[in-house]
Amino acid sequence: MSDVAPDTVVETPQSVPFVHLHVHSAYSLLDGACQVPALVKRAKALKMRACAITDHGNLYGLKSFYDICRKEGIKPILGCEAYVARLGHKDRTMRSGDHLVLLAKNLTGYHNLLRLISIAHAKFGMFYFIIIAFCAWGSDTGAYFVGSAIGKHKLAPVLSPKKTVEGLVGGAVLNLLLCVIFALIYCVAVKDVEKVNILALVPVAIIGSLVSVVGDIFASAIKRFYKIKDYGKIMPGHGGVLDRFDSMLMVTAYMWMIMQLFSLVK
Repeated sequence: MSDVAPDTVVETPQSVPFVHLHVHSAYSLLDGACQVPALVKRAKALKMRACAITDHGNLYGLKSFYDICRKEGIKPILGCEAYVARLGHKDRTMRSGDHLVLLAKNLTGYHNLLRLISIAHAKFGMFYFIIIAFCAWGSDTGAYFVGSAIGKHKLAPVLSPKKTVEGLVGGAVLNLLLCVIFALIYCVAVKDVEKVNILALVPVAIIGSLVSVVGDIFASAIKRFYKIKDYGKIMPGHGGVLDRFDSMLMVTAYMWMIMQLFSLVK
């Protein structure tokens, strides 16, 4: 027997406007696969008046999401699923695992959101980006010059005939030197000689060089399988974008795993 009076209007899920306030797009690495245009198109098909985007720790999809939503007549709600640092954003020792969904109520809220996420990224993000670039491109540069000069033993003659064992070692050495020199300059710049864990950086840099080569060979294997020379023709003499970033993609994934285990920056 129902406790609802006969003349009471009961709102069903179909009659109550529903709005997603926690949505991950393809910009949430390993946590979302929905492209922004498809997301907005689906929201419109379901007759939603508004929709939010709350990617993990970044705001990369906000601009396209906002523009497409306005074009389709849907109210865009801009947000982010932030990571909670219980002891402050400068502390790298405690990982709570807690997340917090932040939604911008107005323009001021949007500016605050930009500021918060920018602080989180800029504090140590540039340091890791430069280390990743050294592991990928520094190793590649060292391998090219050393391999061209003294390379005799082929590393992967079928997949990448120009790579040599000597080039591999030369690339690892150059990358290690670049990473250590940059870390020392960084410590001087922030006036803290113990800011970077140099002892941990050494094996990370060496392994990063090896990972870079694996990424390069893996990309070469794909090209060999499909019988193509380059992934594209955007850059004359260098192929496509993926031809320049093949090793960097693998190194980025490797560095992300390192960051989950420990921090190179104190």
